[in-house]
Amino acid sequence: MSAGFPKIASHRGGALVWPENSRTAFVGTTGLDVDLVEFDVQRSSDGVLVVFHDATVDRVTNGSGAVAEMTFDSLRQLTITGTKDDRILTLDETIDIFQPTTIGLRLEIKPGVNLAPYPGIEAEIAAVLRSRTMLERTQVTSFRLASLPAFKSEATPGQGLLWLVGQQLDRLIGDDYTLLGLAQQVGATGFGFHIDDLTFSRVAAAKRAGFSIGSWATHDETAIRKAADLGADIFTTDRPDLAIQVRDRIKAALR
Repeated sequence: MSAGFPKIASHRGGALVWPENSRTAFVGTTGLDVDLVEFDVQRSSDGVLVVFHDATVDRVTNGSGAVAEMTFDSLRQLTITGTKDDRILTLDETIDIFQPTTIGLRLEIKPGVNLAPYPGIEAEIAAVLRSRTMLERTQVTSFRLASLPAFKSEATPGQGLLWLVGQQLDRLIGDDYTLLGLAQQVGATGFGFHIDDLTFSRVAAAKRAGFSIGSWATHDETAIRKAADLGADIFTTDRPDLAIQVRDRIKAALR
């Protein structure tokens, strides 16, 4: 990685390169020169931590229903769209893929249907990461602010505890000073904003206050260069392959 370039996180394993959150995507990501892999964690009705983004399985599998209302065996019967026979992975299985590599984990704690939180999921995730000796290699994120102190009360992720600020909430609060104060109250160490909402002044203010800052939805070259130019610490992208190309071109130009 070139000096000063943000860390690259392969979003859902590179969702515009391979089917998202699939074994195919994660194995593909292990062959890329990225810093982290981003993925989402929910819980089945019988208590298994699974890696899946949506609250329902309808969009990206051949099934239908809410993740939180399905047993793991039911979830395991589904095939991820765009793959031959990839099944929904558990958190442990995802760790199995990346533990032998140098790629860090960027784990997002997701809610269920209607944004209902999974009670106690933060402690369960922390326990798995601790038992697999992956806490130091993990960055924990969530759009749900309350998940951050809940996780911090259980463990400290070595790569940071980041609040992902949704665009609607960002507009509603409308004040970076308030955002910084809320993050400090819950013990967050950084922020993630939509790339459209990342500005030089916002980056500077966050860093002055001791926070890391990055962007999400950073999927094309314009967005990737913007994150780099503004001094972001990290960005998530559905095109990790493109991000690597942009990084390497910038590195070559600086020689």
